[in-house]
Amino acid sequence: MERFINILIIDCSSKYINGLRAILSGSGNNLVLSNSFEQAIEILENRYIGIALICMEDIENEQLEFLKKISEKSISSTTYKIVISKNTSNVSKLVKGIKEGAMDYISYPFNPNLVKAKIEIFKSLYFKDVRINQLLRNIYPDKVLDELNTYGKFSPKRIENGTVLFTDFVNFSKSSKILRPLKLLKNLEKYFKKFDEIVGRYKLEKIKTIGDAYMALAGVNETNEKPEVRACLAALEMRDFVIQEYNNRQNEMPWQIRIGIHIGPLVAGIIGEKNIRFDVWGDTVNIAARTENNTLPNTVSVSHK
Repeated sequence: MERFINILIIDCSSKYINGLRAILSGSGNNLVLSNSFEQAIEILENRYIGIALICMEDIENEQLEFLKKISEKSISSTTYKIVISKNTSNVSKLVKGIKEGAMDYISYPFNPNLVKAKIEIFKSLYFKDVRINQLLRNIYPDKVLDELNTYGKFSPKRIENGTVLFTDFVNFSKSSKILRPLKLLKNLEKYFKKFDEIVGRYKLEKIKTIGDAYMALAGVNETNEKPEVRACLAALEMRDFVIQEYNNRQNEMPWQIRIGIHIGPLVAGIIGEKNIRFDVWGDTVNIAARTENNTLPNTVSVSHK
């Protein structure tokens, strides 16, 4: 199955473009043309570009500055930059280009086999990067991952009014002794998958699951309006889904749920050096957990600040 990638060709003459079209057409390659650096920036800001081919006859300062801007302006997490030039014998300029982010050089006239081989290598790297970023965004909130990519770290932050949501299932320990392990996990997966969908729809952030407990946040790493309201609406949908499952299940040990919410100050950050994870700390987290623990089955409790 072909994997499609946008390849941006920047500021090239017709002879270069015709040659690249002949070599790269097909194989999932979508060639996007730009007549100037300014147009290329606009494209990079609005389309996901995997590979940028930049025509640079002399590799001057203005062109080197543009190489730097590609990484700053591209909405793609990674855009591999390859310079096309007749003048690839000037080693000092090539080194400058590499320092500004160029990954490789292609000389003109083109060697079709060499061009194809280089493009296939960077396509493979690009798709690996996309997959890695997809996995990371399932682990970290977008804001945290963006800061890690930009600065290599995420500085601890104090949030004055974070909303913490906790859930757990009533009598889960009892059912875990009766249900077979695979059946137990299958049931949990069904509920947590639905919770993930609800949390995503209300723009909350899932933090973790601990056994049968599920924890999410609102108003910590995102700035959407009314985090408390969104958390409550999500909690009600979670409760209604569990009640629906409780009423529909036959010849099985059904579950009920407790949900607790608390709003207040907390600290958000990343801990660990190997198994790095994002987490939050503070009395707000503890109160939300205690609120959930003291809630009646199939109800939602919101504690006072």
